[in-house]
Amino acid sequence: MSSRGIAVAGLVALLAAVVWWWMDDEPVLSPEPEYDSPVVEKKTSVAVPPVKTPEPPPPLPPASIPERSPKQAYLLAHYGSSSSSASDDLQLVESALQSFWQLYKNPDLLRVGSNEAILRVLMGDNPEGFEFVSADNSFIDEQGRLVDRWGTPLRFHPISMVNIEVISAGPDRRFGTDDDVDQRAKSKGP
Repeated sequence: MSSRGIAVAGLVALLAAVVWWWMDDEPVLSPEPEYDSPVVEKKTSVAVPPVKTPEPPPPLPPASIPERSPKQAYLLAHYGSSSSSASDDLQLVESALQSFWQLYKNPDLLRVGSNEAILRVLMGDNPEGFEFVSADNSFIDEQGRLVDRWGTPLRFHPISMVNIEVISAGPDRRFGTDDDVDQRAKSKGP
């Protein structure tokens, strides 16, 4: 027999011995200690006063979930405010887009492209009819476009379906100049 055969036979024998030892049904018991005198337990009784369980608190009223209504299309309520800047305005637009993306996990619902198409969806032309932007907003022109504080329609430049650059032409009302203001709106979802 070769040395390889001997090694295999030895390994099999060792494995069989380990399995036999492990499968042994008789537990190994240690001998019980011997005591000089019997142990006597002394029982004492202690009076335990009854525990008062506190009254459960009254049930809470059911949570009220506000109805989704046009009155709650407040996301651009402060858009164009005299106490804010053009950058603040675009952050509000970004918040409206973020809210849309959080509610609707399907980015295809936001028809990326024109100012009018995006604004239509944000004003309620979506599966739930939920208004993120009120149609009464004074910064929506006759063509249904959202304009900046200088009256120029915003540009919505789609980087992707969930990444949109929103651009204001700024005070000179011309795009591509140094006073332009922009904000990137990007979905935080999957």
